[in-house]
Amino acid sequence: MLSCPNCGKNFEDDISFCPIDGSKLADAGDTVRSADPFVGRMVGGRYRLERRLGVGGMGAVYRALHVLMEKPVAVKLLRPELAADEIAVARFQREAKGASRIEHENCVSVTDFGREDDGVLWLVMDYLEGRTLWEVIHEEGPFAHDRLCSLAVQVCR
Repeated sequence: MLSCPNCGKNFEDDISFCPIDGSKLADAGDTVRSADPFVGRMVGGRYRLERRLGVGGMGAVYRALHVLMEKPVAVKLLRPELAADEIAVARFQREAKGASRIEHENCVSVTDFGREDDGVLWLVMDYLEGRTLWEVIHEEGPFAHDRLCSLAVQVCR
């Protein structure tokens, strides 16, 4: 069994790269915890990072647990090397403020934001369980016209 170090999903040994994000797969015994120093860390005094969900240019998103409420959330961290970059920090703060003002059934809510003593910036948002659009298309093939139109309307909203 092989595991993706980014999305955490497991795959059979007959493929070498994650079909979801293209990462090189590793032996499932090599946990994401050992590869990512943030897994297991507490941020904001109440969010424990459980596993990395994805990585982007400015940081990474983790599945976390609000330990007081025992509720899963998603936590986005700014890459530590960008914490000293005033432009990157300002951009991350604008993202947190702007996203927190969006209230729509088709958008995740940003509910918290902060900075750790070591400079790590984070924001908390709803955690959604499910498959990505890419996964659905890959597994089910092209969408029927009605389904495609329904999804397009939701995205536009």
